[in-house]
Amino acid sequence: MPKTKKKKIIKWLLLFLVLVLVGTVFYWQDVKKIFSPLSEEIWKKDNGNENQGKEIISPSPTSTEAQKTPNTINNFIDYVSKNISSLSPQPPVLGGRWGVNRFWFIKESIAYVEYEDGHILRQILVESKEADGGKIDYKVIGYFEPGSDEWILKEGDDPYFGKTGDLYEWDDINKNWKKR
Repeated sequence: MPKTKKKKIIKWLLLFLVLVLVGTVFYWQDVKKIFSPLSEEIWKKDNGNENQGKEIISPSPTSTEAQKTPNTINNFIDYVSKNISSLSPQPPVLGGRWGVNRFWFIKESIAYVEYEDGHILRQILVESKEADGGKIDYKVIGYFEPGSDEWILKEGDDPYFGKTGDLYEWDDINKNWKKR
């Protein structure tokens, strides 16, 4: 082969490798955005205009106080995020820890909660009700595993099937929950 043809082939191969490398970096950045919003991160209060128009959820001081305070979305997110391991009907796998990714609130006291442990993704339907003495009780109504196109109910009931809810996601940059 002539030298110019070899140089052309080498240039094209290098260009191809660079494109593959850049594509891989962008792919992993997107995967990190999707799977990294573990709720055990430290929350940060709204610090300015970049969050204007979006609802920010700040944590309650402790989960025991959250049980004795009014039944609000803020307290719901705080309690469920801190207690997802005890609420989940299944244990995490391969030494992982459960972390909440998203909440879909049907009502202020009812939400679908998506969570994962770094290996598997799950969803529960949680309802909170005010009990005697001003405490809030949290009950898992349904347990879901991912299917090919939608969540599949594995245990319990799904009385809110097909209803849309308000989506709250963890913002890993600002370290808080935002209504989308």
